[in-house]
Amino acid sequence: MARQAGVSKSVVSRVVSGRGSVGEETRQRVLEAARDLGYVVNASARAMVAHRTYTVGAFVRDAATPFYGHLLTAMQERAAFG
Repeated sequence: MARQAGVSKSVVSRVVSGRGSVGEETRQRVLEAARDLGYVVNASARAMVAHRTYTVGAFVRDAATPFYGHLLTAMQERAAFG
């Protein structure tokens, strides 16, 4: 992606992560290259770098049972909205 956009890997990283300053023209070139190459953010790779997965696990006897279904929905909503 960096080669196609004509920039360094660190510039691509700043554009993709949304951190750091990059000129608007350069940012657009990187985004266009990403689009042309079909780039998709890899959530697993991002989690490894951040040392955080934002994943919550729950074990229930039977998720089809209405009680557990409601419980899992409540847990999901609470996790999503803090």
